[in-house]
Amino acid sequence: MYRIDQRSSVPVYEQLIRQIERSILSGELKDGSRLPSIRELASSLRINPNTVAKSYRQLEVEGLVRSRKGLGIFVSTDEVDLDGSRRRYFVQLTEEYLRKARSLGLDDDEILEGLSGMIGEDG
Repeated sequence: MYRIDQRSSVPVYEQLIRQIERSILSGELKDGSRLPSIRELASSLRINPNTVAKSYRQLEVEGLVRSRKGLGIFVSTDEVDLDGSRRRYFVQLTEEYLRKARSLGLDDDEILEGLSGMIGEDG
């Protein structure tokens, strides 16, 4: 379900947050869906349970999940602006893309040209 890239410069807890957030914002995970327990997810990803707990806490602060004592962690989007969250997520992805493109030596014109070509093909 989720994958962690140990070679990435993005911290593991942040990778997990992004993947869960994307699943929620895309509708893959619906309101009320139960997330794997901390132990289950840590075990399947082979990461420290504290890392999963940190990710879940951050998602709770963002209003995307809610902890129910003794029952687990559930998607809870009733108090969050999903459109605003989608826009923020899109901005994060775009910033990451631009950093990577620029690290390859592409200038803004080349990046825009490449994007224009892609949008023209798919749009």
